[in-house]
Amino acid sequence: MIITMNILIINGIYDIICFFSILFKIKFISRLHLGLFKNKQELIVERLLAYWILTYGLIRLSTGIYNYKQIGSITYLIEAGCFEYELLVNNDLIKSKIRFVSIISILLWSYINIIW
Repeated sequence: MIITMNILIINGIYDIICFFSILFKIKFISRLHLGLFKNKQELIVERLLAYWILTYGLIRLSTGIYNYKQIGSITYLIEAGCFEYELLVNNDLIKSKIRFVSIISILLWSYINIIW
């Protein structure tokens, strides 16, 4: 149980750091998320992505702290589903990177809900 909560807390903190890195243009960390796109995006798209990352980061962090693993884990399915949908509908994302994110997200969801 503690490992599961720590995964959510650490991932939530990581997402919040990524939010700030995109918003304030910290190159190294922001490239992890912005590198999913084939083409350079407009600034508004980058900021909206940052806000989305902040949203699920805060959910993961708070559910990790308050031990609501099912609520926090659903963000992984939402993340995988959104990226896979965008990959299916549009040609703006790098397929190998999106598949990596989706697989990791589904594995984290599985670990939190099925294995642990």
